[in-house]
Amino acid sequence: MSSDDARIREQMEYYRERAPEYDDWYYQRGRYTVGEHRRREWQVEIARAHAVLRSLGPVEEALELACGTGIWTEPLLPVADRITAVDASPETIALARRRVRSDRRVSFEAADLFAYQPARRFDLISFTFWLSHVPPSRLSGFFALLQRSLRPGGVLFALDQRATADKRTAPDNRQQRDLADGRTYEIVKIYYTKPELETLFAHHGFRVEVTTTQTLWIAVARRHPSDSGVHRTPV
Repeated sequence: MSSDDARIREQMEYYRERAPEYDDWYYQRGRYTVGEHRRREWQVEIARAHAVLRSLGPVEEALELACGTGIWTEPLLPVADRITAVDASPETIALARRRVRSDRRVSFEAADLFAYQPARRFDLISFTFWLSHVPPSRLSGFFALLQRSLRPGGVLFALDQRATADKRTAPDNRQQRDLADGRTYEIVKIYYTKPELETLFAHHGFRVEVTTTQTLWIAVARRHPSDSGVHRTPV
């Protein structure tokens, strides 16, 4: 087993165990409280991302990769007629299913995203707070998945935490995380800059527009019309 394989397994375990407290981080509650001013800034950032997502619809079929607890599945509902939501953690899928009240338009699948093979193509593919957890050695495979899964004329929607003065990628792409009960894990965490994202998406055949907020990047990407879908080497 390679070091990346071992880290991915630990990362998957971490997010399974973190499922009950993930929403506390997102909504800045409990031990993740950062103050009222920052909470309002965060709400403004998220509202901007929601507006970008809404502008991409309506579509018939959407694929959500790393759906987590359904925080971004919910705003996909007004955008897509049908959603396939995929995550490696059954625990987070259970929470996501509850969040969307088992809406019949949403089909959930538990699968390792590094081995996932969808049965069809989609008009829209969304992945939020996920790209930062993909090791560089797996980027080529992940973008190949996007190429295979996106219909001609389809669009990608992605967002994540961006590189800032206090958020920098460690030389080995590792970050230590802890749970409320004190257990610690090592995960992959890469904070991209806007130029890095533009280079990364273009290298894998996508025309991308990247906007940034105080702490996030938001990307909307389309496949290059001349792209043949050839599997590229990682950057």
